[in-house]
Amino acid sequence: MLKKLLSIAVFFCGLFLGPVLTQAEITSQYDWRTEERSIRSEFARIGPFSTCLFIAKEEGRIQTIAVVLFRVDSDRLHPSDGYKNGKLKIGTEVYDLPVFEAESSYLARGMNFSFIWYDLTRVASQIQTASEVKIKVGYKSRPSIELDIPFAVLSEWQEVLKRAR
Repeated sequence: MLKKLLSIAVFFCGLFLGPVLTQAEITSQYDWRTEERSIRSEFARIGPFSTCLFIAKEEGRIQTIAVVLFRVDSDRLHPSDGYKNGKLKIGTEVYDLPVFEAESSYLARGMNFSFIWYDLTRVASQIQTASEVKIKVGYKSRPSIELDIPFAVLSEWQEVLKRAR
């Protein structure tokens, strides 16, 4: 009887808590027309962001490493509130993160979509050996968001970098 109750409890915990926990997946793609190869790690629900995408992309001899943070909520970013360069903290070292691309747009029913794409190419080797990473997402006229990258996410980023070599 106790075993049956325990298995039911585990089932319902998994059913209700599973979607709340971070979901991850590493995928690889190759586009034969452009000869572009990419390896991605995608996590759902990291801090206030609905998705965190880490990409290692190679086109010819040019390699780009980036993180893209997506947000869907009722808070629309006005162009004057737009994103600005962020910061990446690895251990005690702090690096500037240039904005590669950013966008904010209205979806429907009061929901808005925004994303920011930071170029991490020049700090990829530091990420590969890091034990802790923080990203500070900068805005032009509102408080920044500091995001502690969970260890499981960082481990996947390091796996993406290993596969991209």
